[in-house]
Amino acid sequence: MHIVNRRFQPELTGTDEFRDEDHHSPTRRNQASRGGNLTVSTSFSSVLCQFRPHKRGYRFEFHWFRRICWLVLVHLALVSSATAKPANPVTTQFQSHETIRGAAIKHVLDSPEVSYLNSAQAVAGKIDPRLRLRQCQRELDAFHPVSSRPGAKVTVGISCNDEAPWTLYVPIEVTAEYTLLSLTRSLPRGTRLTATDITLRAVRMHPFERPYIDSLDFALGKELSRSLSAGTQLTHNMVKVPRVILRGESITMIAKSGGLEVRSSGKALEDGVVGQKIALQNVSSRQKVEGWVQKDGSVHVLR
Repeated sequence: MHIVNRRFQPELTGTDEFRDEDHHSPTRRNQASRGGNLTVSTSFSSVLCQFRPHKRGYRFEFHWFRRICWLVLVHLALVSSATAKPANPVTTQFQSHETIRGAAIKHVLDSPEVSYLNSAQAVAGKIDPRLRLRQCQRELDAFHPVSSRPGAKVTVGISCNDEAPWTLYVPIEVTAEYTLLSLTRSLPRGTRLTATDITLRAVRMHPFERPYIDSLDFALGKELSRSLSAGTQLTHNMVKVPRVILRGESITMIAKSGGLEVRSSGKALEDGVVGQKIALQNVSSRQKVEGWVQKDGSVHVLR
């Protein structure tokens, strides 16, 4: 039996061609006498993947061995880079949505249009939770946009004016407490209001909406302009000053001159309420004149 001594020489030339050299050559014997088959490499893995056989019979096996070896090394390198942690991780601080909403609410409550209201409250609209704004290094600035108008629902701008500025607009809803008049029972059109018909109630509502009546003295004696149900909160357009003079009605005309006062009978040519100037006619002379309606139903004639 013939025994062949096989030795392997690492080839670092970068080519895939295998060399078939005589292992009995002086060069091989010199390398063997130095006690090693490998050339020293800076990377053990690189050297391992570049083994090349001396004999032609091993070319096929080592060709696939080198390919598989390099694939394993590339896989290990990718896994190592993916799991590696940065030495100094950088974390970005984001502005809290609550601080933005709080700045907008404070700006509205401190504004002249809202600060005078009784027990005013402001509620900020929700901010999209996906929105992430960098933490401002300065105090947040709040402002009313030019197009914004005072009302129950306003928009407030919140801006950061540091080296990386940003601006966000927040909707605000304002409410306040009011003491308003409401009906104690249902009443038909034309009813003159008395103390038993109305009562004062505390209500929280939006300001600047409708001209509600909050004075009991103002409402007493007024006439309903339409039928209303019990609990209705009275507004100015729901009542009117009652007519004390009706068209065609006989009235007393009073004319004053110096210290003299002359009374005569007249006829109203139109309806009249207290303080209104109406046209009337003197029954005796048929002369048409004008005068101011008084509370007692008389008319002071103008001269």
